[in-house]
Amino acid sequence: MLFKKHRLNRDKDFKNLFKVGKRQENIDFRLIFTKNYLDCNRFAFVVDNSVSNKAVKRNLLKRRLRAIIRKSFNDLIQGFDIAILAKPNSINRTFQELEKSLGSLLVTSGLIKQ
Repeated sequence: MLFKKHRLNRDKDFKNLFKVGKRQENIDFRLIFTKNYLDCNRFAFVVDNSVSNKAVKRNLLKRRLRAIIRKSFNDLIQGFDIAILAKPNSINRTFQELEKSLGSLLVTSGLIKQ
């Protein structure tokens, strides 16, 4: 679980993110991000019914995504709101495949320190 200050909760923040955020995507994920002018990143993980009809599988995917973000948290550039939207392809991936896919997407978007 991420600390409360690292979660994106408010409707106003979501609307702003989806309105003005930059988008990157690959076969497994869509990443939407924008500057938040805070000293920390805030994350949202979206896995909807089109990915899987079973809540157990959707929740498993969200837990895996949170774990990947926790592992790479210190490498991320701070000060962004980030939404990670899962695509239907991602439900059948292993943890290592998800980690590699999301990592490459974060590098492509310029959110990881090099």
